[in-house]
Amino acid sequence: MSPLSKTLLMIFLFAGIPYVVAGQDANEVYELAGMGTFQNQRAMITGQKVYGPVNARGNYPFRFVGTLRSPMGEAALGYEGYTNLAPWDGYLYVQSGPYQGNTYKVGILDDTGGQFLIFDGKPTLGAPNEWGRFECQWRKVR
Repeated sequence: MSPLSKTLLMIFLFAGIPYVVAGQDANEVYELAGMGTFQNQRAMITGQKVYGPVNARGNYPFRFVGTLRSPMGEAALGYEGYTNLAPWDGYLYVQSGPYQGNTYKVGILDDTGGQFLIFDGKPTLGAPNEWGRFECQWRKVR
């Protein structure tokens, strides 16, 4: 990832700017709250997923910005993609705790039977190396 991309990602994660596609406002906004485990410790995840307008292929672009809290610290979580192209690439930026200041590339599956999965994001022929699993509720706010 280029330095410019990292800078833009950090600006997006910290600003919480609403998602805008080609000058149009977001179609739908959902809030997420979930409890589970991350790195074998109890953890909580919260955030907001914002969908843009449907494209010609019937896919919705979206962006998620959230926070992951565990006894190990707090991290900003961000990912984006298209609804029909899971899993999605994302980033965890650790804001507090022993790994503060580190950024990790992760893979995300965010609505797998009501579960939110975070894994190492590395391609594999087998099951992914799971870092976190959460039981989540999505609530439409707009």
